[in-house]
Amino acid sequence: MARLLGATFVWFVAATWLFRAGRPLGYWLLLAYATVQFLFYFATQVIAAFWGYGLVFHLTQTQDPVVWLTFVVGDVNFVAAVVVIVYLLKRRHALTDDRA
Repeated sequence: MARLLGATFVWFVAATWLFRAGRPLGYWLLLAYATVQFLFYFATQVIAAFWGYGLVFHLTQTQDPVVWLTFVVGDVNFVAAVVVIVYLLKRRHALTDDRA
């Protein structure tokens, strides 16, 4: 599990560094990262709601503040992934062609 988290962190850092450097590969890595993040949170927040463990369940679990805060951070990441994907897709030509 630690290797998977480490690989995800390296993926994010490489994508961010390349994107900020104006490399087209950074755009595609960042878009892929945000898409995978969205799909993960979609599965854990939306699809899991059909079994009673979705977004509403997560936000109502206030017995342990650490667990609740973890759920809230996940919810924020879910929304942030959508915002990043929309931003990247709307500005694709400006972020890839003009910066190269």
